[in-house]
Amino acid sequence: MVALDHAFVHVKKSRRNYPAHDSIWDFRNAYVVLRNTLAQAVTSGTYTFSQPTTVQTKDGTSVTVTDASDAVVLKTLALLLSSKMQACGYHNRLAHVQGNHGSKKTVRQIHHLLNEYGKKGFVYKTDIADYYASIDHTLLYEAVRRLWKSPPAWVNLVYAAIKSGFYKEGHYYDAQPYGILRGSPLSYVLGSLYLHQVDQTFQNKRSVRYFRYMDDILIITQSRSLLRRVIKRCHGLFEQLKLSVSKPKTYIGKASKGFSFLGYHFGPKATVSVRPETVSKSLERVHRLLEQQILTKERLEKHVKGFVSWAKGGLRGLVRAETVQQTLVSAIREAGMFQQLEALRKQHTYKKRGIVWLKRCVPGYYLLR
Repeated sequence: MVALDHAFVHVKKSRRNYPAHDSIWDFRNAYVVLRNTLAQAVTSGTYTFSQPTTVQTKDGTSVTVTDASDAVVLKTLALLLSSKMQACGYHNRLAHVQGNHGSKKTVRQIHHLLNEYGKKGFVYKTDIADYYASIDHTLLYEAVRRLWKSPPAWVNLVYAAIKSGFYKEGHYYDAQPYGILRGSPLSYVLGSLYLHQVDQTFQNKRSVRYFRYMDDILIITQSRSLLRRVIKRCHGLFEQLKLSVSKPKTYIGKASKGFSFLGYHFGPKATVSVRPETVSKSLERVHRLLEQQILTKERLEKHVKGFVSWAKGGLRGLVRAETVQQTLVSAIREAGMFQQLEALRKQHTYKKRGIVWLKRCVPGYYLLR
């Protein structure tokens, strides 16, 4: 099975920095022996998943950790399912799907459309509230089976993966009838598939311009009355899928008044700039490095260059690198991070001087360590 080999290479690469006690190291050594048995179990749909463990990172984010063999099988299912979805045309024009030129192409399309519509453009921008946690298992599995007239046996493993429970802080939790775990390679594909009914409704309508990046949805029309009908239809589809929109992230109104999508703000006269929330997220990453006392001047410069490179990448003529850099540097200065960085540098300097003095003056310093 070619998909299994691709999945193994992906998991092996993604876990190359995992600790020595992780199951990936034993699995890597035994993969050649286990490959045929594993491929047969996947093809026949008889593979049994172990329960994943949910752990919390330092920044408070919950991350799902699966056994190495489970991770390979989940990635295999994701590759097989994604391939079938592409063959059925499910991924056409979705910004988050690989091969569709990503979010930057979508930003350019929106900019061109706003220039074309001028003051006649009306916007409905929304986001699904707790998207992954709200996905109904029954509706999701029905959507998966609709991809085939006669589904193959391995499709049963998709349902088994959805329904598997998990361990958290030493306690076992049964799977609920809704919600899929984030972090699994299969979850990303299933999350893309679940809203296909909405995609199918609006993608092929000439009077409606529809954009989606996972659970972020943007619809642009040339009349207010048409937008009202679209919103009503959209909410009806969300009710069928047992989803609800996030009101704080929803905008309805004229495009000329400005709105945000995919990390950018589209202002009057179709101007494009990095939205303030995106800059704030960048500052949070810098702040975490400061808290861990591992931020240096070189690392900060690399972070700023990386942010500017992302912001202007693929948007030549729309976003100015100088403006983005000035915005981020000003935000860093206002947050007092330059002063904190200087204090951290002095602290490290004094520490180094102290170690040098100990090496020179204290006999057996290395033994003391």
